[in-house]
Amino acid sequence: MRCEVTIDDSLVRGEWEFQNDDQPTHRIFLDSARTNPVHFATALNALERMQRNPQNASATISVKLPYTPWKARVALLRMAYLMMFRQFGYSFALHPSSKLLLDQIWNPEAHLIPDAFSVRMTDYSHFNCVGLVTNPPERKSFCVLLKFKTSNRTLVQGIMIPCHDDPEGTVYRRFEADWKSGDRFTGKLRIIPYKQTWLPHANYVDYFFGASNEKWLDRFIENLRR
Repeated sequence: MRCEVTIDDSLVRGEWEFQNDDQPTHRIFLDSARTNPVHFATALNALERMQRNPQNASATISVKLPYTPWKARVALLRMAYLMMFRQFGYSFALHPSSKLLLDQIWNPEAHLIPDAFSVRMTDYSHFNCVGLVTNPPERKSFCVLLKFKTSNRTLVQGIMIPCHDDPEGTVYRRFEADWKSGDRFTGKLRIIPYKQTWLPHANYVDYFFGASNEKWLDRFIENLRR
Protein backbone atom coordinates (compact mmCIF):
# COMPACT_ATOMS: atom_id res chain seq x y z
CA MET A 1 0.00 0.00 0.00
CA ARG A 2 1.39 3.38 -0.97
CA CYS A 3 1.86 5.81 1.89
CA GLU A 4 3.50 9.09 2.89
CA VAL A 5 5.83 9.41 5.88
CA THR A 6 6.71 12.72 7.51
CA ILE A 7 10.13 12.61 9.19
CA ASP A 8 11.69 15.78 10.59
CA ASP A 9 9.18 17.91 8.61
CA SER A 10 10.19 16.15 5.37
CA LEU A 11 7.59 14.28 3.34
CA VAL A 12 8.80 10.95 1.97
CA ARG A 13 6.77 8.61 -0.20
CA GLY A 14 6.93 4.87 0.30
CA GLU A 15 5.26 1.48 0.43
CA TRP A 16 3.61 0.05 3.55
CA GLU A 17 3.78 -3.74 3.53
CA PHE A 18 1.72 -5.96 5.83
CA GLN A 19 2.35 -9.62 6.62
CA ASN A 20 -0.48 -11.48 8.29
CA ASP A 21 0.96 -14.68 9.76
CA ASP A 22 1.21 -16.04 13.31
CA GLN A 23 2.73 -12.73 14.39
CA PRO A 24 1.43 -9.95 12.12
CA THR A 25 4.13 -7.48 11.14
CA HIS A 26 4.47 -4.48 8.88
CA ARG A 27 7.35 -2.78 7.12
CA ILE A 28 7.73 0.58 5.39
CA PHE A 29 10.00 0.99 2.39
CA LEU A 30 10.97 4.57 1.51
CA ASP A 31 10.87 5.33 -2.21
CA SER A 32 13.57 7.78 -3.35
CA ALA A 33 12.26 7.75 -6.95
CA ARG A 34 8.94 9.32 -5.89
CA THR A 35 10.38 11.71 -3.30
CA ASN A 36 12.05 15.12 -3.48
CA PRO A 37 15.80 14.38 -3.19
CA VAL A 38 16.31 17.08 -0.55
CA HIS A 39 13.46 15.72 1.57
CA PHE A 40 14.74 12.18 1.16
CA ALA A 41 18.25 13.10 2.34
CA THR A 42 16.84 15.04 5.31
CA ALA A 43 14.67 12.09 6.27
CA LEU A 44 17.59 9.66 6.11
CA ASN A 45 19.68 11.90 8.38
CA ALA A 46 16.74 12.08 10.80
CA LEU A 47 16.43 8.28 10.80
CA GLU A 48 20.12 7.94 11.62
CA ARG A 49 19.66 10.27 14.59
CA MET A 50 16.65 8.22 15.71
CA GLN A 51 18.75 5.07 15.68
CA ARG A 52 21.25 6.71 17.98
CA ASN A 53 18.53 8.09 20.24
CA PRO A 54 15.38 5.94 19.79
CA GLN A 55 13.67 7.32 22.92
CA ASN A 56 12.85 10.58 21.09
CA ALA A 57 12.09 9.02 17.70
CA SER A 58 8.79 9.87 16.02
CA ALA A 59 7.29 9.91 12.55
CA THR A 60 3.86 10.47 11.02
CA ILE A 61 2.42 8.00 8.50
CA SER A 62 -0.51 8.90 6.26
CA VAL A 63 -2.35 6.75 3.74
CA LYS A 64 -4.58 7.99 0.94
CA LEU A 65 -7.11 5.32 0.07
CA PRO A 66 -8.09 5.36 -3.63
CA TYR A 67 -11.69 4.29 -2.93
CA THR A 68 -14.49 6.81 -2.59
CA PRO A 69 -18.22 5.96 -2.75
CA TRP A 70 -18.81 8.51 -5.52
CA LYS A 71 -16.03 7.12 -7.75
CA ALA A 72 -17.44 3.63 -7.21
CA ARG A 73 -20.82 4.82 -8.50
CA VAL A 74 -19.19 6.50 -11.48
CA ALA A 75 -17.54 3.13 -12.22
CA LEU A 76 -21.04 1.61 -12.27
CA LEU A 77 -22.10 4.32 -14.70
CA ARG A 78 -19.19 3.42 -16.96
CA MET A 79 -20.18 -0.26 -16.97
CA ALA A 80 -23.76 0.72 -17.75
CA TYR A 81 -22.59 2.92 -20.63
CA LEU A 82 -20.72 -0.01 -22.16
CA MET A 83 -23.76 -2.25 -21.75
CA MET A 84 -25.89 0.35 -23.55
CA PHE A 85 -23.29 0.50 -26.33
CA ARG A 86 -23.45 -3.27 -26.70
CA GLN A 87 -27.26 -3.11 -26.84
CA PHE A 88 -27.75 -0.19 -29.22
CA GLY A 89 -24.39 0.46 -30.88
CA TYR A 90 -23.33 3.82 -32.23
CA SER A 91 -26.90 5.12 -32.34
CA PHE A 92 -26.54 5.45 -28.58
CA ALA A 93 -22.84 6.29 -28.37
CA LEU A 94 -23.03 9.18 -30.84
CA HIS A 95 -26.36 10.59 -29.66
CA PRO A 96 -26.34 13.88 -27.66
CA SER A 97 -28.07 12.16 -24.75
CA SER A 98 -24.92 10.12 -24.08
CA LYS A 99 -22.72 13.23 -23.75
CA LEU A 100 -23.92 13.83 -20.20
CA LEU A 101 -22.80 10.32 -19.25
CA LEU A 102 -19.45 10.61 -21.01
CA ASP A 103 -18.70 13.95 -19.36
CA GLN A 104 -19.26 12.33 -15.96
CA ILE A 105 -17.21 9.23 -16.82
CA TRP A 106 -14.30 11.32 -18.09
CA ASN A 107 -14.44 13.51 -14.97
CA PRO A 108 -14.97 11.04 -12.08
CA GLU A 109 -14.01 13.62 -9.44
CA ALA A 110 -16.79 16.01 -10.48
CA HIS A 111 -20.48 15.70 -9.59
CA LEU A 112 -22.01 16.50 -12.97
CA ILE A 113 -25.18 14.47 -12.51
CA PRO A 114 -27.28 13.94 -9.37
CA ASP A 115 -26.21 11.08 -7.15
CA ALA A 116 -29.44 9.19 -7.76
CA PHE A 117 -28.78 7.07 -10.84
CA SER A 118 -28.00 3.80 -9.03
CA VAL A 119 -30.79 1.68 -7.52
CA ARG A 120 -30.50 -1.59 -5.59
CA MET A 121 -32.85 -4.10 -7.24
CA THR A 122 -34.99 -6.55 -5.30
CA ASP A 123 -35.65 -8.88 -8.25
CA TYR A 124 -32.61 -10.94 -9.26
CA SER A 125 -34.28 -12.83 -12.14
CA HIS A 126 -32.76 -10.49 -14.76
CA PHE A 127 -29.21 -9.19 -14.84
CA ASN A 128 -26.49 -8.00 -17.23
CA CYS A 129 -29.12 -6.66 -19.58
CA VAL A 130 -31.01 -3.46 -20.43
CA GLY A 131 -34.56 -2.71 -19.38
CA LEU A 132 -37.00 0.16 -19.87
CA VAL A 133 -38.86 1.85 -17.03
CA THR A 134 -42.34 2.16 -18.54
CA ASN A 135 -44.31 3.27 -15.49
CA PRO A 136 -44.70 5.83 -14.03
CA PRO A 137 -44.33 7.74 -17.34
CA GLU A 138 -42.42 10.65 -15.79
CA ARG A 139 -39.67 8.21 -14.73
CA LYS A 140 -39.27 6.72 -18.21
CA SER A 141 -35.64 5.77 -18.69
CA PHE A 142 -33.41 2.84 -19.49
CA CYS A 143 -32.25 0.70 -16.60
CA VAL A 144 -29.07 -1.34 -16.99
CA LEU A 145 -29.08 -4.32 -14.63
CA LEU A 146 -25.62 -5.31 -13.41
CA LYS A 147 -25.00 -8.40 -11.30
CA PHE A 148 -22.25 -8.50 -8.66
CA LYS A 149 -21.26 -11.53 -6.63
CA THR A 150 -18.89 -11.82 -3.68
CA SER A 151 -18.02 -14.78 -1.48
CA ASN A 152 -21.04 -14.22 0.76
CA ARG A 153 -23.67 -12.28 -1.21
CA THR A 154 -25.09 -11.50 -4.62
CA LEU A 155 -26.76 -8.26 -5.66
CA VAL A 156 -28.17 -6.64 -8.78
CA GLN A 157 -27.73 -2.92 -9.24
CA GLY A 158 -29.90 -0.90 -11.62
CA ILE A 159 -28.21 2.05 -13.37
CA MET A 160 -30.61 4.58 -14.86
CA ILE A 161 -29.81 5.96 -18.32
CA PRO A 162 -31.85 8.79 -19.90
CA CYS A 163 -33.79 8.09 -23.09
CA HIS A 164 -32.87 9.76 -26.38
CA ASP A 165 -35.48 12.50 -25.83
CA ASP A 166 -33.95 13.52 -22.48
CA PRO A 167 -30.42 14.77 -23.36
CA GLU A 168 -30.30 16.97 -20.25
CA GLY A 169 -30.92 14.01 -17.94
CA THR A 170 -33.96 15.56 -16.26
CA VAL A 171 -35.04 12.10 -15.12
CA TYR A 172 -32.06 12.11 -12.73
CA ARG A 173 -33.45 15.14 -10.95
CA ARG A 174 -36.77 13.34 -10.50
CA PHE A 175 -35.02 10.32 -9.01
CA GLU A 176 -33.01 12.67 -6.79
CA ALA A 177 -36.23 14.30 -5.52
CA ASP A 178 -37.58 10.84 -4.66
CA TRP A 179 -34.39 10.02 -2.78
CA LYS A 180 -34.34 13.28 -0.82
CA SER A 181 -37.99 12.93 0.18
CA GLY A 182 -37.37 9.40 1.42
CA ASP A 183 -39.77 7.87 -1.12
CA ARG A 184 -38.76 4.44 -2.39
CA PHE A 185 -39.09 4.31 -6.16
CA THR A 186 -41.27 1.51 -7.48
CA GLY A 187 -42.15 1.11 -11.11
CA LYS A 188 -42.67 -1.23 -14.03
CA LEU A 189 -39.60 -2.49 -15.87
CA ARG A 190 -39.63 -4.14 -19.28
CA ILE A 191 -36.55 -6.08 -20.37
CA ILE A 192 -35.37 -5.13 -23.87
CA PRO A 193 -34.20 -8.21 -25.78
CA TYR A 194 -30.79 -8.41 -27.38
CA LYS A 195 -29.29 -10.80 -29.88
CA GLN A 196 -25.96 -10.33 -31.58
CA THR A 197 -27.39 -11.73 -34.80
CA TRP A 198 -29.70 -8.72 -35.01
CA LEU A 199 -26.82 -6.28 -35.48
CA PRO A 200 -26.56 -6.53 -39.31
CA HIS A 201 -30.30 -5.85 -39.67
CA ALA A 202 -30.88 -2.69 -41.73
CA ASN A 203 -33.30 -1.20 -39.19
CA TYR A 204 -31.16 -1.94 -36.13
CA VAL A 205 -29.84 1.63 -36.23
CA ASP A 206 -33.31 2.76 -35.10
CA TYR A 207 -33.38 0.48 -32.04
CA PHE A 208 -32.15 3.09 -29.57
CA PHE A 209 -34.60 5.75 -30.77
CA GLY A 210 -37.65 3.51 -30.77
CA ALA A 211 -36.97 1.30 -27.75
CA SER A 212 -38.49 3.87 -25.37
CA ASN A 213 -41.86 3.47 -27.18
CA GLU A 214 -43.43 0.13 -26.26
CA LYS A 215 -45.68 -0.11 -29.33
CA TRP A 216 -42.76 0.63 -31.65
CA LEU A 217 -40.63 -1.84 -29.71
CA ASP A 218 -43.21 -4.63 -30.14
CA ARG A 219 -43.35 -4.13 -33.92
CA PHE A 220 -39.57 -3.82 -34.22
CA ILE A 221 -38.85 -7.04 -32.30
CA GLU A 222 -41.52 -8.90 -34.28
CA ASN A 223 -39.84 -7.85 -37.55
CA LEU A 224 -36.39 -8.84 -36.30
CA ARG A 225 -37.60 -12.30 -35.31
CA ARG A 226 -39.08 -13.10 -38.68
